[in-house]
Amino acid sequence: MGTFDWQLIPWGVAIGLAVSAPLGPINFMCIRHTVQFGFWGGVFTGIGSVIGDVIFAIVAGLGITAVAGLIAAYTNWLLLVGGCFLLILGLVSFRARVTDAEMAKALTAGQRAAIVSTTLALTLTNPFTFTGFISMFGGLSGQFATGAGYGPLAVLVVSVALGSSLWWIFLARLVAVFRNRIDARRLTAINKVTGAAVVVFGLFVLGKLAATIIA
Repeated sequence: MGTFDWQLIPWGVAIGLAVSAPLGPINFMCIRHTVQFGFWGGVFTGIGSVIGDVIFAIVAGLGITAVAGLIAAYTNWLLLVGGCFLLILGLVSFRARVTDAEMAKALTAGQRAAIVSTTLALTLTNPFTFTGFISMFGGLSGQFATGAGYGPLAVLVVSVALGSSLWWIFLARLVAVFRNRIDARRLTAINKVTGAAVVVFGLFVLGKLAATIIA
């Protein structure tokens, strides 16, 4: 691997952090799952987001115009699906009640799969995330010349995954430190706050859709 490739690593890590760290529904879900299930609950919440980020990074890096055009053509549908999805998740979280016994249980394989699938779906139905990748990758478009092969893109995609993973591990670890101070009653309150926040994000997405249609 040449020096040129190594220079892409900090860029990729920075992009991964940039698309993961801003406060959003998946961050709230990560906090909630870490409190309920422990460190790995937060990590599995982030895994779905990381997979989605990697998919978007590959598409943006390759400049697959067909996929980009498809996303642009169905942006309104993605906003509708994503907004409704957020509303449902928010309402479910708001109504969720947890017992101390449930907090002591480890994640089951089914729960891990459900958490990863949910955050992956949230990431892939968010056209703003893909637009962000297109914008950030735009400044690096010259690095993916035909003669360079897929090496630079592979380095950048792996670096994006690393940056995104670092954020979710950091957030899960940070919340896990304070987990022992939170009982089921407080977690139920956290569920209500999280649910309300996710509903707000859902309403925001649907509001963007309405504004787009009216315009």
